[in-house]
Amino acid sequence: MAWSLNSCTALVIDPSANSRSTLSGQLRDLGIPNVVQCSKLSDARRRLETGAYDLVLCEMDFPEEGGGRRHGGQDLLDELQRAGLLPWSTIFVMVTDERSYAKVVEAAESSLDAYLLKPFTTQVLRERVLNAHRRRVELEQIYLAMDADRMDEAVALCRQRFEARGLFWRYATRLGIELMMRQGRHEPALAWLDELLALQPLAWARLDKVRCLQARHQAGAAMQQLKALIEGDPGCVDAQDLLGRTWLGQGRLSDAMEAFTHAATLTPGDLRRQQRLGMLSCYLGDWAGGTRALERVRAMGATSKSFDDQSMVLLAVSCFRQRDSKALGRAVSALQQAQEGAGDQTRARRQLALGRTLDRLLQRQPEAAVAALAELAADRLEPDFDLEAAWNLLTGLAATAHENLDLAEAPTWVREVGLRFMGSRTAAELLAPTVAAVPAWAEALQAAQAELSETTEQALRHSAAGDPQTAVATLLTHAERTLSARMLDTARGVIGRDAEQLGELSVIQARVREVARRVGTHAGGLPPGLGEQSRQGIRLRVDAARV
Repeated sequence: MAWSLNSCTALVIDPSANSRSTLSGQLRDLGIPNVVQCSKLSDARRRLETGAYDLVLCEMDFPEEGGGRRHGGQDLLDELQRAGLLPWSTIFVMVTDERSYAKVVEAAESSLDAYLLKPFTTQVLRERVLNAHRRRVELEQIYLAMDADRMDEAVALCRQRFEARGLFWRYATRLGIELMMRQGRHEPALAWLDELLALQPLAWARLDKVRCLQARHQAGAAMQQLKALIEGDPGCVDAQDLLGRTWLGQGRLSDAMEAFTHAATLTPGDLRRQQRLGMLSCYLGDWAGGTRALERVRAMGATSKSFDDQSMVLLAVSCFRQRDSKALGRAVSALQQAQEGAGDQTRARRQLALGRTLDRLLQRQPEAAVAALAELAADRLEPDFDLEAAWNLLTGLAATAHENLDLAEAPTWVREVGLRFMGSRTAAELLAPTVAAVPAWAEALQAAQAELSETTEQALRHSAAGDPQTAVATLLTHAERTLSARMLDTARGVIGRDAEQLGELSVIQARVREVARRVGTHAGGLPPGLGEQSRQGIRLRVDAARV
């Protein structure tokens, strides 16, 4: 790996002009010619998302813009790593004073290349940077295998370093386990984690063990491990994240809210955590608190790649609830602009459709409002129509009802959405409040939920009575009709358990594949903004453009 200080590009992130000047001068003394300075984390986030730097020096503590709580470099680093936006070639050095020293030392094991305690000399800076680069060189073959998509080779190289306890073996071990988990190889990853934990009780390894147990459907063991980790280290923010997502997947939204609040409080500068908290607050009906949180997120980084445009949708709903037509118009304009540059055009189009529906309603243009909502409803049976889109559709319908518009198609749309999604407790908790003000629609969702439960119980009774053929046929027939992920998943469970008793298994499996294609991969999942974010780790491919 060709690399030298005099060919580096560097980014200095520090709120103090004097400190920025000092750090930049020291970098130039090292022979680094290209040094860019940032005083705000929002500016640094934008630069790191759109460009690539060889070296980043970042202050640990930043005052929140407008005063208040402090946040800083660790929040930014965690956010970029979870999103996979930091190339492996970038050396990230945290700079701190005595007050924050303990925080930096705690974080250094898992994510930092180096940390420096102010004041420090240019020579000390050189040593830390060169040592961090040494790790890049030492592990270069692993990174090259990853860049070439030779993941098995990369894992094998990591494993060799672990077994030999070679230089940087802990870092390589974490990387190898991460790669195995991304490949879905949870059983061998779990065995490796147990080996590592027998040597050292590392927090990240304990957390990865929880993830492996969850992936293997060992929910009880996973929760026991996760609670023990949090009890021993309440400040482990990644554990709080995972606990919140676990509760969310089980439909325990209030418990999820508590965990997400804790995580967001621990990392007030983390845009994604603050955004998730604001979203969930709105979904749970706390529009005042959710709106405040999302407005703050928008101020933190509306142009950031971490900003989810569903946040703008929720702000638009809030504006509609407050009858603020001007603010709603601005939100719709932002959604229009977001669609023009969106990678997922379908999702952006659906989000904009709800925004336009609400905007036209406030402008007293009922025909235009209905047309916009119909555009969103037209996708309701598509494979990629997810829980977020379902929430947006029902919210739009509730808005038309609030404006006394009578849509003939509304009862059908509500029932179809209910049959598709109400088999999930989480979906039921999120969707039911949207139409609570319209008794007929609320009853339709409850009826759909009851129908799904009754069908599932009926099929399982057939299975328990020794007739899995009828059970599978019943479940697949209902899955074809309703596009319910619950029906499909239950059918798969019966097939997996009673495969030997099923005739024409290949025919059944072909039918399952066709039903799965129609149901889609997102029908049983969480809204994108609330689901699991990219796990903290190294960016697999170096594709950021040079600044």
